[in-house]
Amino acid sequence: MPTNILRLPLFLADIETHSNERARTSFLVRTGEPPADLDLAGIAFRLQLRTSAGDRNVHLEASTADGRLTVTGATLGIDIPQAVMARLSPLDFAFDILATADGIERRFMTGTWRHRTGVTRP
Repeated sequence: MPTNILRLPLFLADIETHSNERARTSFLVRTGEPPADLDLAGIAFRLQLRTSAGDRNVHLEASTADGRLTVTGATLGIDIPQAVMARLSPLDFAFDILATADGIERRFMTGTWRHRTGVTRP
């Protein structure tokens, strides 16, 4: 049974995280008029952060395969442990999230991921 990969919109997002906390957020995907939830079942997602699109170095990677990205109905969740975020340099990164299903790979989200040094520390 085919997935909804061809119905996925392309989102532009700005995300800000801090070194002293877990990166945890979610995105509810709705399409149409009136807007309705778009089921993400069967679609795999992969995220990468780089200092620019041309940078060879991946500074952070997450996917549905490693459990840092999750799919629940129409919601894509991001959950990256604080220990991983603490090792990430405080920079503005380019990021995108690719979706893969039914032999198709396409961009789902792109934008800027701003990572900052947290103020409160142990």
